Amino acid sequence: MLLWIISPVIRDRMRYRFMMQLFGLKLDKKKWIRDFGCSVMQGLPAEYLFLKAAGAYEGDDENCITLTRKGRYLMVAMMRIVFFVRKWYLKWSSIVLYRTIDGNKWKKKLTIHRS
Repeated sequence: MLLWIISPVIRDRMRYRFMMQLFGLKLDKKKWIRDFGCSVMQGLPAEYLFLKAAGAYEGDDENCITLTRKGRYLMVAMMRIVFFVRKWYLKWSSIVLYRTIDGNKWKKKLTIHRS
């Protein structure tokens, strides 16, 4: 098997798309290949094989992936974790805009609020 070198940004997009499409009960493999230039197995081998080993796929042919009842439960659990972490991050960190000494330019500063 070839080792695919994929940037972290593209891999994050793949993970998000993988999760969202499977949450929608069907992942279109042809569209995936057209958009990312590789198969799901090549792009996200760990995620793909984990769900396959867990028995999450009802149908896994050359066109699409569909989920079993167990697979749908796993997707809901993963979505819950992702959105919990996102909510926590947005709550405890924010971008603050402030003016420089000359007063004409705005800069961004990331601050983390801790209690």
